Amino acid sequence: MDGTLHIRPAEDADAEAISAVIVRALREVNARDYPIDAIADMVAGAGPEGVRARLAARTVLVAEAAGEVIGTAGLERTPKGAALRSLYVRPDAHGRGIGSRLLRAVEDLARAEGHAVLLVPASITAETFYLRHGYAPTGAAAADTIPLFRSLA
Repeated sequence: MDGTLHIRPAEDADAEAISAVIVRALREVNARDYPIDAIADMVAGAGPEGVRARLAARTVLVAEAAGEVIGTAGLERTPKGAALRSLYVRPDAHGRGIGSRLLRAVEDLARAEGHAVLLVPASITAETFYLRHGYAPTGAAAADTIPLFRSLA
């Protein structure tokens, strides 16, 4: 993989590659923090058809290097405002700033649409990542997510 990273809108043809990134991250990274049955449920919803449904419902971005999708993140518009959804980076690409770049790209997109706050239903695994990027808790955590937010102003 070369050092050139390109972030672009996802296309339907990316569904298989996005699914592979998410499934691999769930099994190799999130599995440290969740029981195996919870990971199995998450993986079941992360197949290519689940990804295609997300592509139809929100703006999904991919991080691509050397022609390979190595990360993904989405911006969902909800009645409560803009929400970052499904930020995943392929485990062998961790530590290279790819997640941070995807996060900034989603924040920029939300800001350009006039959103003042970005909500993040973060996994337990990702909590420290978001806290390092200036996100703060919004209230009580659920069993599997921590609600976070960040002002975009």
